[in-house]
Parts: sequence; C-alpha cells; structure tokens
Amino acid sequence: RTLRGQPPSYTAPAPASGTAVPRVASLDARMAALDVSSSRPKAFISGRFTGATGAQIEMEWMRQMLEPRGITVLPSESPDGIDRWDDIAQGIDDCHVFVIFGTRNYGENTGNPICSFNEFKMAKQERKKIAWINMNGGKTDFSKLKGQATIKMGLTGTIYKMWEQNDELVEWVANMAIEAFKYEKNCALCSTIPC
Repeated sequence: RTLRGQPPSYTAPAPASGTAVPRVASLDARMAALDVSSSRPKAFISGRFTGATGAQIEMEWMRQMLEPRGITVLPSESPDGIDRWDDIAQGIDDCHVFVIFGTRNYGENTGNPICSFNEFKMAKQERKKIAWINMNGGKTDFSKLKGQATIKMGLTGTIYKMWEQNDELVEWVANMAIEAFKYEKNCALCSTIPC
C-alpha cells in the first residue's frame, strides 16, 4: 500500500493478522458529527425602511415566504431587548446570502452605523453571495445620494432580478441561500477528512 504524501517507493507495512484496520468514518457519520441538522441556510435582508421609496412591506413579505422554506431570515424580526447593532453585524457574518432590496435610496450613507450602506460594505468585505432585487424600475443606477457610488461599484457584474411578488423570486433567493449553505458545509466536511 502506497501512502498519500509518501514517495512511490515507500510502502506501508501490512497490518498484523487479526488487527482491525482503522476506517475513515462514513459520510453519514461525518455529517452527523457536524450536526448540520441544527443549522439551516440563512438569508440576511437589507433595505431601506423609511420614506416613499422604502421596502419594508416587501422585506416583511419575503421573510414570511422564506421561513416556511427552511431559510432562517436575518436580522431578527423583533429586536426588542437585544442590541440591534450586534444583531445586524452577527446576521451579516452568519448569513449565506445577502439580499438587497435595491430601492432608489438603497445604500445611502445616513451616518447611522447600521444603515444599508454599512450593511452592504460588511457583506462585501465578508464576501457574501449577493441577491440583488432591483426595485428601481430596472435601472442599475441609483440616485446620487452620499455613499451610493460605493454600492454601484460593489454591484458591478452582479446579476439582479426585478421585484415581483411571486414564488419565482422567493425560490431564486432560497436557492442562492441553499447553495451557499451546501458549499459551506462541504468545505467544513472536507476539513474533517484525514489526508
């Protein structure tokens, strides 16, 4: 038997008769060890709540549609009694897909540390998969509010879907979260395999 990582001329000694040969745990055992059943794909929803161009109603609808599909939606729906800044930062860190409700005023740097501008910057720094829902009539140019040039630059090359309240849009977001979740779990699984 030639061992991986050894020169081809090296041969491992055969196990003594009657000695059990250690086996690599089965895929099911390794998956159980990771306890993937206790975690679910996560989507972070980012958008503007205020003003005539806010997306709060659409964001709440998306949450209600994703959760029955097994997607955990972040940030917390009811932040009472928790630090909202920590909740948002942890949500972005934990999510598998960062969902942008791209209204005309999305990404404005309002000076609030938890505005959509800062959420987007963190998601890009963390290399999160982006699901851009275009709520700007198909235009990829935002208004010229402070900070939006950063958003425009960060979305270059990102494929978007137009906002429509339908299952196709929900499935698109859910599938992006599931695929990123699977990728993360596969990477974790690979790190448990001895070489």
